[in-house]
Amino acid sequence: MNGHQGGFRLPWLAPDASRIERLRVGVAAIAGLLLGGLTVDAPLPVVLVLALVTAELCAGLIADLNPSGKRWRHRPGRGAMALFGFAALHLIHLGLFVWLLRAGDPQHFVLATLFLLGSSVAVILAPPRLQRAFALVATLAALLGLDQMIGTVREGAWFMPLLFARVLIAGLPAPVDSD
Repeated sequence: MNGHQGGFRLPWLAPDASRIERLRVGVAAIAGLLLGGLTVDAPLPVVLVLALVTAELCAGLIADLNPSGKRWRHRPGRGAMALFGFAALHLIHLGLFVWLLRAGDPQHFVLATLFLLGSSVAVILAPPRLQRAFALVATLAALLGLDQMIGTVREGAWFMPLLFARVLIAGLPAPVDSD
């Protein structure tokens, strides 16, 4: 069934997303909304923004793990620059998180940016059959590096793993034949 039937289409969904794929993305968005909205002790405006950003990350993560989403992200004509642009776009999420829950700490933002973009380049340039492995290792190395350099704060500690999984593990690796 076509996910784009002449009406409104959620930005995470591939045009050919099946009904079950659309359902998965919707459930993920609701779960992200709840995760961001119910697990952080902060002023209401901060919680609302974080809930929306987290809903977007969760929905996008699941959309890119769906077979139709993987095909759409890696469709013909979209090369390395488009994938890098996808990764760089997530600096908005990172910036909002650091601004809202890390007191705008520039060191946190810069280090996380370097890890995210550097890891993205490594995944994009890896041979397609190794991209998933590169993505997992890069995610683990980035999270460990960030923890060692700036520490992990309890409030919103789930955000960085979610962001890195969304970009590196779900979004960037090319589809494999078994998908």
